[in-house]
Amino acid sequence: MTSIAEMAKLQTHSKEWFNSAFEGVNAPDYIKVVAAKICSAYGISGQADPGYIANVINRYVTEQPTVCPKSATGEHSDVVLADDITCIWCWQPKR
Repeated sequence: MTSIAEMAKLQTHSKEWFNSAFEGVNAPDYIKVVAAKICSAYGISGQADPGYIANVINRYVTEQPTVCPKSATGEHSDVVLADDITCIWCWQPKR
């Protein structure tokens, strides 16, 4: 496992930096590639950010979403924003 100090010495967004950032992340490689592309495109450079982004994407790709009363199909997921439960897909408040 790469330490924080060791990772800080690596060039941000290099192959080695991303390899270190994804250590212990249980997500498929294609999701890690997407997370790396997001970090590179938007200048996201926190050491834990690529792994976090990959985990969030993996969660919404692999988990069954909960029912959304605003959706015609009922297949949407929840996220809590400022004490409001909001649909992660259509961003409508669920009250």
